[in-house]
Amino acid sequence: NPTSKAAPNQLNEMSNAVAAPPGAVNKNERNPPQKVSMLAKYGYGDRYSINKVNARKMKDGSVIPVSTPKKLENGKYARPSGRQRKGMDWDAVRGIWVPEGKLPPGHGE
Repeated sequence: NPTSKAAPNQLNEMSNAVAAPPGAVNKNERNPPQKVSMLAKYGYGDRYSINKVNARKMKDGSVIPVSTPKKLENGKYARPSGRQRKGMDWDAVRGIWVPEGKLPPGHGE
């Protein structure tokens, strides 16, 4: 007799077990944990996701900043706060990041 050899806890589980129809979801199983990106974990949302960054890139390699830069009294754009983009220079006239070495004369900060 298989029930006589089972532990008391197993007897309760075995007696409460009901055969579920094929393809049914067991409500007692936990949902797998949702994968959280590092950006979301630290409060940046998806502003810096690969898709959003690629959408801000222009054909010449320039990158539009995440937030609209402030326009100064002299007509140039203030450089966004934070660190500089790797391999980029700030174009104060157009208000975008341009690849190093491609900054037109007079467009710097």
